[in-house]
Order: sequence, then C-alpha cells, then structure tokens
Amino acid sequence: MKLSDILYKVSIRSIVGSTDIEVKDVQIDSRKIKKGSLFIAVKGSAADGHLFIDKATEAGASVVVCEVLPVSKKDGVVYVQVENSAEAAGYMAANFFEQPSERMKVVGVTGTNGK
Repeated sequence: MKLSDILYKVSIRSIVGSTDIEVKDVQIDSRKIKKGSLFIAVKGSAADGHLFIDKATEAGASVVVCEVLPVSKKDGVVYVQVENSAEAAGYMAANFFEQPSERMKVVGVTGTNGK
C-alpha cells in the first residue's frame, strides 16, 4: 500500500522524502521490522520508541513516523513528523488494513440477574 494512502487523516507536521513509496507492513515494535516496513515511534510509559529509530532503519524500515525528527537521517528513508504518534498509529493501522471496523457487526448483550 502507498504511504500517501496510509497517512490519510493523520495530523502531519512535516515530511522528509516522498509519500509515493510502497509500505509492506506497519509496526510499533522495532524488533519486528522487515525490509519495507513502516515504523511508528510511540512514546510509552516504559520506553520511548524514538530511542529505537536507528535500530528500525538498520533492520530495513523504509518509513519512520515520529513526533521528534532524528538529528541524523538515513538516506532512502522517509521521515514523517506527526503531532501524536499514538493517535497516528490508530489511523495508520485502520488505513493499512482497509478500515476493518466498518465491516464488523457489533452485538451487545446485557443482563442484571432478573432485576
């Protein structure tokens, strides 16, 4: 899927590189990166994904989505700076997997023990 399609509805601050690039998968875990992956650097409670940007690009990430752009950028990698990485991850996952929630049927069952 094209990066431009994955970024639909994402609040973007800046882009370094072209959005006309093919993305094979979307990851927030740098250990799961393969050649052609998109890595989202999310600031978590235990670790900051921005610390793993270099590891992700060395493993083959072709796109990095982050809140703070790294000082040194690797040639051939597209960097997308966003307002909020965690929020952007939700939009990008939904776009990458072609809006799966729109095809789901939801049923709710409630009960109060006969009250």
